[in-house]
Amino acid sequence: MLRNFITIALRNFLKFRFYTLINILGLTIGITVCLIILLFIRFELSYDRYNANADRIVRIDWDLKMGETRTYNAAVTPPMAEVFVRDLPEVEAAARFRYMGSFQFKRDVENTVEWRVVYADNDVFKIFTIPFIQGNPATALKEPNSMVITEQCAAQFFPNENALGKTLMKDNETLYTITGVVNDIPENSHFHYRMFLSMEGLDESKNGNWIGGPFNTYLLLRPEADPTALEAKLPGIVNQYLLPYAESVLGASFMDKFKADGNQLKLRVRPLTDIHLHSNLRNELEGNGDIDYVYLFGAIAAFTLIIACINFMNLATARSARRAREVGMRKVMGSNRFTLALQFIGESTMLSLLAFVIALGLTDVLLPAFNSLTGMNLKVPFQNVALGLGVFAAALLVGVLSGIYPGLVLSSFQPAHVLKGKLTGNGSSSLRSGLVVFQFTVSIFLIIGTMALHQQMNYLKSKKLGFNQEQVILLRDVKNMGDRLTTIRDEMLNTTKIKSGTVSSYFPGPGSARNTPLMWKFGSAPLPENSFNAEKWSVDYEYVNTLGIEIIEGRNFSRNFPSDSSAVILNEAAVARLGFSDSPVGHKISMFHQNDDGSQDQTRLETWEIIGVARNFNFESLRQNVTPLGLFFGISHGALAFRYESENTQEVINTLESKWKVLAPGEPFHYSFLDQNFQSMYNTEAKVSKLFAAFAGLAIIIACMGLFALTAYTAEQRTKEIGIRKVMGASVQNIILLLTRDFGKLIAVGFLLATPLAAYSIRWYLQDYAYRASISWWIYLAAGIVTFFLALLTMGYQSIVAAKTNPVEALKSE
Repeated sequence: MLRNFITIALRNFLKFRFYTLINILGLTIGITVCLIILLFIRFELSYDRYNANADRIVRIDWDLKMGETRTYNAAVTPPMAEVFVRDLPEVEAAARFRYMGSFQFKRDVENTVEWRVVYADNDVFKIFTIPFIQGNPATALKEPNSMVITEQCAAQFFPNENALGKTLMKDNETLYTITGVVNDIPENSHFHYRMFLSMEGLDESKNGNWIGGPFNTYLLLRPEADPTALEAKLPGIVNQYLLPYAESVLGASFMDKFKADGNQLKLRVRPLTDIHLHSNLRNELEGNGDIDYVYLFGAIAAFTLIIACINFMNLATARSARRAREVGMRKVMGSNRFTLALQFIGESTMLSLLAFVIALGLTDVLLPAFNSLTGMNLKVPFQNVALGLGVFAAALLVGVLSGIYPGLVLSSFQPAHVLKGKLTGNGSSSLRSGLVVFQFTVSIFLIIGTMALHQQMNYLKSKKLGFNQEQVILLRDVKNMGDRLTTIRDEMLNTTKIKSGTVSSYFPGPGSARNTPLMWKFGSAPLPENSFNAEKWSVDYEYVNTLGIEIIEGRNFSRNFPSDSSAVILNEAAVARLGFSDSPVGHKISMFHQNDDGSQDQTRLETWEIIGVARNFNFESLRQNVTPLGLFFGISHGALAFRYESENTQEVINTLESKWKVLAPGEPFHYSFLDQNFQSMYNTEAKVSKLFAAFAGLAIIIACMGLFALTAYTAEQRTKEIGIRKVMGASVQNIILLLTRDFGKLIAVGFLLATPLAAYSIRWYLQDYAYRASISWWIYLAAGIVTFFLALLTMGYQSIVAAKTNPVEALKSE
């Protein structure tokens, strides 16, 4: 029987080659999309699970509510790790990371910039699974000025040599000894450092400051420990250590008012395996993913596969008229309905298996393009037996589900009727129409979503930020030059195309230094209602002009005013928080003195005079409103920025590089552009927008295949009607209108269903942005028009074929 089934199936595949091709193509596209997305989801869900104790590792997060401001931070203060181990029996070990940006390292003469470098406690290797190739994990970072590097890093600095015991110079001043070489950090980790520096050599880690210092702190819990029970004990840590320290720094009146106003400070437990998809806080070690995108693309995968299965059902029933007599003859010859249904389900399963095999190969071909777009390194794990079994099971499931409905419909034909050319039991046409409506609802939804994302991306790119980001080139990692940077800047300004230049560590966008001390109005004690954390940027005289920041009141820093060394320019957001009743210029603000290790000295107050007010400008992502900012005159040697005027940017780069090599021999020349740095914050949105567009295009293609199936089905069902109408004088145009009118109604229903769903989803997505585009009404209309136009082209082919059929052929059996 099996051989007979296969023989009949192959004959039908060859007989209806065009339908078979459409079936396989639709299923292959749907399965390929599904496989790519499932590989993406599988990778996203695997983050940090390579750690042997992944289920026992947690991070401590900081949750501060003060007035209307709430701050969520992935880092806490230096002393906490030691206290957790000492005071909480659930904690087996604790370790901290302290990321401080890039450093320069050299073996001989030439410096190399390293961004993936972090200070770490030695117990990091006890908590995380970071296998040692050389060295002792129990003591590798116990001593100051010791470091552990990855295998890739060792090969870079010491090719074909044993790196253990050798030294590297950091920032031309500190010699570090390599005490361990470890495996490279896996790709599915929420951090990817190449160098681990001993925390023992970092003074900030020992300062006892309970209200400052961003130390990402991880705990290894004992096997029997409950993270929820642990979190319930953290308020005791806050009350015993943190709040008393805050009171000693800020004063009892501040803390009394803090509590009376309903403000609060909490510590939260974050499981390690939740960090990548559920945590996007301040001071994350790296940018994380988003569980919403996993849900979103998971839904797209499911809908795309469902659309492909719907196509199969519609195509199978569309062929029912041509297979009706086959069914009748087989029933006359003794076949029962179960056997016939099994035949059709078997055919769909064979097609599904073939489509899955092709889709696996197509997925392997398309993954490099997907990886290029997303920055991932996904591969089809062909050697994975579980994957093979899963694909086979999925192919059977898709085949059975796709074939059940056509099998039941076709096997229900009555032989007495079908052998006379009368089809009955063709199933519910309303069900088939409903399936097509579902297809086009999903397709239109995706098209609207794609256009809305594109409009939001254009808005993010074109929005006026309040400063001039165009034609500003940044030279990063220049702090080794110290006080010579001012001289270098002046030399660069002798180039005609360079119009201005500034030296600072603080610039809009990612990768800049951040410092957020407490500020309040001079002459009063700091209280929750009159104090706030604000960005403190150290800048020089040329900073405001180079970045094109607008001073709307007062003036810029000037060499003509020596007192500007204790002056500040505030943005509008900071002025609003201070609540001056008149012009703020001439008034003063207060801050605690900040020690070199980052702690605040409550015994020393600093006073700064406001000399100007800057118009608010967006220095962070447009997801956030502009926060308070103060520009303080001071020296910070993080980067050089130059504004240039030239259509030939490469010429400017070449000129700067040649001067740099003369003025700073042995120092790396690294440059970037301010506008590109700022736009890099929206890389995820750009990738999602492109993926949405690709998936929307594939969904509409598959949906049009489904419409093609329904058009073919209807044309075959109405063959005699069309013949009679043509005999009675109907034109080709009349017939085309007759066949497409009903399908146009289905698309209209899909449009009406998709529009409110898309509008709600767009509103939900954009709520994370403080600044968002106003989504135009024409996007919805355009999506409907595009879909209808594509569907009309699809329907037109079948309609024209049916309209041009000789009526004699349709009516000769009557």
